[in-house]
Amino acid sequence: MTKKPKQTNTSHFFSKRSYYDKATIKKSLSALEKGATWDVVCNKYGMSSGTLSKWVHKYGNPESTLKNRASLTLLQRRSIVSSIQQGLMTIEQAKATYGIKGHDTIQKWIRLFKEDNIDICGLKEEALKEQESISEPSSAEVKMLRKELEESQLKVAALNILIDTAQEQLKINIRKKSGAGQSQK
Repeated sequence: MTKKPKQTNTSHFFSKRSYYDKATIKKSLSALEKGATWDVVCNKYGMSSGTLSKWVHKYGNPESTLKNRASLTLLQRRSIVSSIQQGLMTIEQAKATYGIKGHDTIQKWIRLFKEDNIDICGLKEEALKEQESISEPSSAEVKMLRKELEESQLKVAALNILIDTAQEQLKINIRKKSGAGQSQK
């Protein structure tokens, strides 16, 4: 019996520093353009998502291949999580609506934004405690403040009378005229 030489498939290897020929690159990019998910393509051709991403940017048509990856802004993610928490949609409905492929993606968002909400709630509680500490003034304080207000109003009235008398007796203008410009020398 003679041993048959091992035939190796040079189109792809499964090591970290593997070589992929142009045919494999074209097949994987073609699969993405036809609608296959990144996970399926990576598993089928034995590559990491980073390698596939490099190929997409280097060789592929970014408009068609990146559509398969949901790129949502932080605001959109918060909106999705809020809708789920309010019961307006389920996680599965959100995945289907927004084209989210990952199994745990939305779960991660929920955990992340839950932590943010806890921080915000903590700040709200502190603000409420501060407002409670600034309580309504007591009736004694109100009486004291009213008395001070009356005294200051009497002082203003007395000063106005004093100015009026000084203007009449000394025949000088003490009060500034409204809208008057600077005096000329």
